[in-house]
Formats: sequence, C-alpha cells, structure tokens
Amino acid sequence: MRIRHGYRHGHHHSAPAHFHTKAIELFFVISGSRQVLVGEGITVLNAGDFLAVPPHTPHAFAAAPGCKADVLFTFTPGMARFD
Repeated sequence: MRIRHGYRHGHHHSAPAHFHTKAIELFFVISGSRQVLVGEGITVLNAGDFLAVPPHTPHAFAAAPGCKADVLFTFTPGMARFD
C-alpha cells in the first residue's frame, strides 16, 4: 500500500503514537519538513529524507512546526493502513 499525503502549513493533521505488528512503515519526504516520533526520540525529516520504522516500534508524525510537507509513505508487506 502506498499513500501520498500533503501536510499544509498550520494544518494540525497528525497520526497519534501507534505501532504496526507485521509491517515496516516507510516514509519519504518529497518536500517540506516533517516531525517524527520514533520510540522515545523526536526528529525532523526534510525533503529527500527517508525513514524505515520496524514492526512494534511506537511512532507518530506531523508537519514540523511552521512548515508544510509532502510525504510518500508505504508499508511492507502490503497491508491496510493499520494492523
């Protein structure tokens, strides 16, 4: 499953902390910046950055403060968005 999502400046859409039991979730930031919580650490991903989150790893995400982001994310193996 592949999803491309744009996060607008000032738009507070985000995903709450969660984890997947079977899939690796992959993020590629096409443009802008995205703030990501992985485990207990928060980092900012910028255009061109890639992140792979292994199964059973708590994570959450949103556009970085004051930024917008265009992000492609996918799961492997393919699955519905939440397992």
